[in-house]
Amino acid sequence: MNIMFLVSSLQFGGAERVATVLCNEFSKQHQVSLVATYGGLEPCVFELASSIKLHYLAREYPCFKGKSSGSFARLLKLHHLFKTEKPNVVISFLPNVNVMAVIANAGIGLPLIICERSDPEHFPMSGFWKMMCKYTYRYADMLTVQTQSVADKVGLLFHLPDLVRVVPNPIPASLAAQPLGVSSEPKHILCVGRLMPGKQFEHIIEAFASLQPELPDWELHIVGDGPHMAVLRQLVSRLELSQKVRFFGSVENPYPQIARCDVFAMASAFEGFPNALLEALALGRPTVVYDCPSGPADMTEQGAVAKLVPLNQKAQFTAALRALALDEEMRLQLGRQARASVMARYALPVVTELWFELIAQAQQHRNKLPQAGL
Repeated sequence: MNIMFLVSSLQFGGAERVATVLCNEFSKQHQVSLVATYGGLEPCVFELASSIKLHYLAREYPCFKGKSSGSFARLLKLHHLFKTEKPNVVISFLPNVNVMAVIANAGIGLPLIICERSDPEHFPMSGFWKMMCKYTYRYADMLTVQTQSVADKVGLLFHLPDLVRVVPNPIPASLAAQPLGVSSEPKHILCVGRLMPGKQFEHIIEAFASLQPELPDWELHIVGDGPHMAVLRQLVSRLELSQKVRFFGSVENPYPQIARCDVFAMASAFEGFPNALLEALALGRPTVVYDCPSGPADMTEQGAVAKLVPLNQKAQFTAALRALALDEEMRLQLGRQARASVMARYALPVVTELWFELIAQAQQHRNKLPQAGL
């Protein structure tokens, strides 16, 4: 089978990472090509199998802000790629790329799967892109999202309830092979993510501060970078925690650090499908997380394999951290349950099988799509 993936760029990003993981897995048995539709002037930051064929549309047709000629030229180039490469299916990630893929597919009729990666309620689109998505998405064969709660919203938003499918992110093979670390001294709570207001790291810092009298030997480790870094450092200083809270900045491979933590914490106000949480559960880490939209409830089986706290209930969040920190046996048991649960549902072979079922459905659906009017 000839499978073509479309992404905006090949720089760091959740959608790009998932696409490259799938490319590498599919390339073991199939012909795979990967197209960067917008970015591409920088080299790919992900490790890719040598058999994967790369296309960078922006290298041939650079686009400058405020000018449409580059975008239109790349649209024609993508249309030409579809005609010459003749993939058996096209899989596109993110709204702008999805719209481009649908238009480029006009008159060709390739089976097309488009992928939304966020919750539209918390990542709103501009009026223009919302209009473009509503008009073009009807010409795709399948629309994938990562959780059922998002599927319910997206199906109504784009009037495509029969075409929406839930396909979660896979656990990368490199993570599944990562040995579970032995907790290093001192004992510590770990949180990972981009330092921005929506991640609400301040909730974790404040909870940790209130627990210091009971946990004097514990530390809080924060992995990530972002625009909220200065605010968080000021908070740590104000709470007199500078000797207890460590900022590590961006880490290319956080798996070893996650595998060694005693408790993993996430206090986001909203998510799409939090990869850091999935990684922590897969590495058997006992976890405290807000029940934010969307992802944590699905991943933790409604709190069966983690401490799932109602959104923004700070006192309950602090109590959950305290319970885990003071009970080593609870930590071990919850971590084992978490790893078994997510490996059974999100392991790469499991998710790959879902994708091939979806590809077969998309190919069957293609013959029913009207082409006139697009």
